[in-house]
Amino acid sequence: MKEKNQSIWIAQREGRAKDGFDKTNPGLLKMFGLCSSEDLLSHLISLNISPVAISYEYDPCDYLKINELIKKHNGEIYIKSENEDNQHMVLGIKGYKGNINIHFAAPINDKIAALSHIKNRNDLLKEIADIIDNEIYNNYYLFASHYVAYDLLHHSNEFENEYTPEEKQSFIDYVEKRLVNFKGNTLAKEIFLKMYANPVINKLEAKT
Repeated sequence: MKEKNQSIWIAQREGRAKDGFDKTNPGLLKMFGLCSSEDLLSHLISLNISPVAISYEYDPCDYLKINELIKKHNGEIYIKSENEDNQHMVLGIKGYKGNINIHFAAPINDKIAALSHIKNRNDLLKEIADIIDNEIYNNYYLFASHYVAYDLLHHSNEFENEYTPEEKQSFIDYVEKRLVNFKGNTLAKEIFLKMYANPVINKLEAKT
């Protein structure tokens, strides 16, 4: 990558989080340092890491994640069916996502350089991962679906200026349609709303 002066895109972790709470895996950053004789900090700076935030209006796999998240919530083990991952991957690619926003942040070289006082390798990697997450959260575009989900989840009107009554009703109808097999299951509805509300929560808690 450095020799050819070419950019590459790499996921921040193995697969996107099922609950909308994406976190960068520090092990990924550690992997970057394995191929260099430079000190880790200098090497990561030389890579010109630019966090990319990709947001969808709708997640085509949202309703398919409910059973697994319910099991996880209850402390139970979820056993995937045969080819489940492949089916989700295909639907994730081909399924309806509504509007999509992609934001390329500026390289975080200066922010990484400011961590030169951290001598412990694992602590350094965690701090850099947090910087990447913070950039993504701040630059993540929030659609009406996210704001409505947050307000429904918290029984509030905190973000009512971010969506119209029509958009709110449209999302309510969407939730009911997606949860048709979970009617009356309040936990399933809460989990579903959290998928869409968590990006709002992440952005509220992100450091500016």
